[in-house]
Amino acid sequence: MTTKEKLYEQYNIQRRDNKVVEFISVGNIKYNPKSSEIENNGKTTIISGQSKIVFDYFIENHHRSVTRKELCQLLWGNKEVPETRFYQVIVTLRKKLGDSRPWKIIDNPSTNLFSIKPKVVFHFQTEQQRGRLRRFNFATLTLSLLISISVLAFSFKHQESSYDYTIVESESVTDIKGEVQRAAVSADGKFLLFTHKAYNSPTWYLKAKRLDGDNLLNTGEIKTLITGKHGEHNTEPAFSPLGNKIAWVKTDYKKYCSVMVATFVSESLSILNPRNVLDCSIKNFARTPQWRSETSLLISLPQGINKPNGIEELDLNTNKRTKITSPNESVHGDYSLFYHNKSKKIAYLRQSITQGTGSELRIYDFLNEKDYLLKSYPHPLFSVAWLNAENIIARGDNEFEIVNVSGLATKLKRLNNTSLYFPFAIGENSVGFVSGKIKDKDIVKYDLSSREKDNSLSSSALDHKMAMAKKSGDVVFVSTRDGKHQLLLARDRHITPLVRFRERDQVLDLAISSNGKYIAFMLDSQLNVIDNTGELYLRKNITTIGLSFTFDDTKLIAAIKEDSRVKVVSYSISDGFKRTEVVDGFMPKTTHSGDIYYFDYINKSKQPTLFRRTSLGEITKLFEVSFPLFRSTSFDVIDEKLYYVDSVGDTKILVSRDLNTDDISAIIPVDSMYFSLDESVSQLVSTIDAPVQNDLIRLRVER
Repeated sequence: MTTKEKLYEQYNIQRRDNKVVEFISVGNIKYNPKSSEIENNGKTTIISGQSKIVFDYFIENHHRSVTRKELCQLLWGNKEVPETRFYQVIVTLRKKLGDSRPWKIIDNPSTNLFSIKPKVVFHFQTEQQRGRLRRFNFATLTLSLLISISVLAFSFKHQESSYDYTIVESESVTDIKGEVQRAAVSADGKFLLFTHKAYNSPTWYLKAKRLDGDNLLNTGEIKTLITGKHGEHNTEPAFSPLGNKIAWVKTDYKKYCSVMVATFVSESLSILNPRNVLDCSIKNFARTPQWRSETSLLISLPQGINKPNGIEELDLNTNKRTKITSPNESVHGDYSLFYHNKSKKIAYLRQSITQGTGSELRIYDFLNEKDYLLKSYPHPLFSVAWLNAENIIARGDNEFEIVNVSGLATKLKRLNNTSLYFPFAIGENSVGFVSGKIKDKDIVKYDLSSREKDNSLSSSALDHKMAMAKKSGDVVFVSTRDGKHQLLLARDRHITPLVRFRERDQVLDLAISSNGKYIAFMLDSQLNVIDNTGELYLRKNITTIGLSFTFDDTKLIAAIKEDSRVKVVSYSISDGFKRTEVVDGFMPKTTHSGDIYYFDYINKSKQPTLFRRTSLGEITKLFEVSFPLFRSTSFDVIDEKLYYVDSVGDTKILVSRDLNTDDISAIIPVDSMYFSLDESVSQLVSTIDAPVQNDLIRLRVER
């Protein structure tokens, strides 16, 4: 298999599949799986027998909770044993680990559910250590490998659920021109709330519809509850338990954000007394308000400036806020929540601590005051839905799956290859989805001299995440052309496929060298560097916040998050991508002179500051910036000028700011906040939004 084919087929393989584990850290515990030694607080003990089997199983499944039934099958197969015998194994393991109440290592949030609480990190042997290892007894190594494979095979076998759910009915719910997204249904199943945006409109309205009929598509007209200002989003709606109140988020994603509530009048499909119950500026953006009772809301809110979101309960009578979760180690924290009123449980999403851009599906149980991990995903989740009190629908690797509250999952077959997004609950064993595209973009080129727009790269597919080589003019971009999620390279109007991705993969950032030879991209939490034929040069499991190539095409400059720091590093392409640390900061760009421009926060400032580091290592603080820095194509620096997109009302304009004189000049109106320039600033590549048509559907699922 060629290196290119490996990138197509194996980019998702975990590092421990092809590297030798030296030891595993479980919180403060150092564990050698080969020698069975556990080092904890300066003391070393040996773990063996059933305790070791269970501990190894916990480590292999550290991303989820495991059931008592799984562990019993692991130890005794289908043989029935007394309950006391099982718990004696757990007691022995806890004693070996030095665990005591309240349990800090082996947790059991419910009687039949167990999980490993501390962070699990695999530490791999160096090349030198592996060289020494090859001189060891090969038979012993082979035997250990076979044992590990058999344990892994058993582990994977028992992660599959015995549940068997099938879609027994599909029905359209809306047929409305334009784009729909977030939706919610009242507890009695009779009323629907959803957000809608008409063609060529930037404003998201909040709308309502009756559902109390045999044919959901024809149960009555759709009425607008909230129109909003130009460009405003009225989104993430929710019904109160009795269905006579609603809540939603009102924001423009730029200057303001409010959590709103109102009385819902079912007879006329209207609202009374809409009011703001919580201000949430963009730096403190609120997400997914859910009613816990008729007088309180559960909301995802930041725990402070530049702090991750946690779940809080807001008492609408007293305005008292009570913390429910505290995800201290996650960047974005608990960013979405979905409350099930009957079971008194929150299903919520946390940015994964161990998998970078991945998501953790978690449960908070109010009845037992337990907070536990249900399942980890390597990709981000945007929404989940309760199918019933015991099961949740979430997006798996390539299709949706049903996850039981015990952590077992089974796949749900796709419906006629229809694209489904944003699941929402519709009563018992029914779930709604947005069906169809949720976004469509085209790649466009601008001639900055003639101000003409070139649409030759446009297509009917979703084309986005682009970058242009400064010298050659080659354009690399992500596309869904031909029904494939892929990375494409456009050179002289000829388009070449480079990499094929899985449907759920997220390309988070992208850069191309000036000569068009090398391409760097972040695939979820993995940095990849390929050439313009698709040949793989580098793959690292690391989180980056900015990618750029030097003008001489000899180095990749990246900002990486490591050891609680964000630092700019360089990778030498000609020297096997040898790494050199440069400076603390993020979003680096280089110039012809070898200077590096980057950003950093000073003294807990809300706005990032631009810095310049010369080739001699001299650092100059320049000024704070107010434009967003989400991707490497958010700005550029060429010939001592900073280029970025500014907003004047509803118009986006590419502007330049002279870094010596501070003069600001408008260049051309654009449609996106992201762009890429050539070295002479005569050509620009960006994206434009294309009209989207989708609708809501309902699926009924049976076991």
